[in-house]
Amino acid sequence: MTNEVLQGLLLRGFAVSFVAWVLLFVVLALYTVRRLRRQPGVEDRLGVEFIRGWRVLNVAMAVSWPRRVLDYLDHYANPVAHFHAATIRAHTKPTDRLLGRACFAAHVLTVLLFVAWRAACSAG
Repeated sequence: MTNEVLQGLLLRGFAVSFVAWVLLFVVLALYTVRRLRRQPGVEDRLGVEFIRGWRVLNVAMAVSWPRRVLDYLDHYANPVAHFHAATIRAHTKPTDRLLGRACFAAHVLTVLLFVAWRAACSAG
């Protein structure tokens, strides 16, 4: 397989995963995060929104990462800036968790494909 073919495959994979991530991100924001913001006492525990959409990623991470890691972060992280994963897990349905996991997986796949494509471009 030549380098140009590999670059093309990686670029197509990146484009497809990026579109899937954007669609899942929007659905997660509209369906889950909006409902979480409306619940009293939960909005304060979604973490600080440094840029627009950061809380959506916080919710996706809260339902995707292992509980041991999140419990550690809940205990030791800055409570103002960090999301509270136990509260997010308690106020989400199984479909919300599935959607969050799919969104986070698509996000990670998009980043990995982009890095692989850039490495293939610089190698050849």
